[in-house]
Amino acid sequence: MLDSFLIRYLGMNDGQFMTLIDSLIPGLYSFGYALIPDELEAEQLFVDAYSVFVIRESEYIQEVELGDAKERAKVRRFVQAQICSDMVELAAKRTSHLIGLFRKKGDELAFYKLNLLQRAALYMKENMGMSSQALQEILALKKHQVTEVLYNGKALLKELSNTEFVNE
Repeated sequence: MLDSFLIRYLGMNDGQFMTLIDSLIPGLYSFGYALIPDELEAEQLFVDAYSVFVIRESEYIQEVELGDAKERAKVRRFVQAQICSDMVELAAKRTSHLIGLFRKKGDELAFYKLNLLQRAALYMKENMGMSSQALQEILALKKHQVTEVLYNGKALLKELSNTEFVNE
């Protein structure tokens, strides 16, 4: 019901909007798994973040008029950034209840020892190709804070990976 509302005001037909959402799902699902390493929890994280986006952004969407591919790309980036931001916020609230999921083995162990912001920032930067400016907006951090989170996350990941390799 609310999706139809968004589609109408985006100037897209149902197929175009669903294509936009479909194009985001694999990356956002993978991002959810990077935040919480459980398939069901990652899927639920995406669904919940999408629902929050649809409800919260209905006013913004009403004002957007799309006529060309450039505008659609802009909206796609906006939708992706907003859903990622909501996923980080929701994951932060859920991780304390799901601490057992973070006891992974092998290559994933070091990554899941990073804190949530480090995992989110590194995943969005390295796997989703987001810019530092996009990370600032999504994570609600200043430029120097994003740089610090990325640097510390990479350093810790390297250190943990080397430590795990030595211990095996």
